[in-house]
Amino acid sequence: CLVDGLTDASSAFKVPRPGPDTLQFTVDVFHFANDSRNMIYITCHLKVTLAEQDPDELNKACSFSKPSNRQQKSKLLLFHLSWFPVEGPADICQCCNKGDCGTPSHSRRQPHVVSQWSRSASQ
Repeated sequence: CLVDGLTDASSAFKVPRPGPDTLQFTVDVFHFANDSRNMIYITCHLKVTLAEQDPDELNKACSFSKPSNRQQKSKLLLFHLSWFPVEGPADICQCCNKGDCGTPSHSRRQPHVVSQWSRSASQ
């Protein structure tokens, strides 16, 4: 769940994916107060699964969609339409409303590996 989209920012995953091994997202332009640097560091927590894995509640990429005026009038409609997946059925993103999409009971915890990855951002 790309939670940054819940704020005034307009971050979102790009749909459709350019390929099964690529997931792209956009981040709205911003500036830190009293900071003239032109470089920022972004930290992402990603879970990687096999490309053949069907999207489900545990393996998905969901963005928050700001409601239109029509949607704001219907809280029920807003609840069901506020999150949308890059791929897969819409209901896999419902857990994003709770902020807890659970953990798989059958998975083994992998050791936390930190690696530095450098790539230029496109505009």
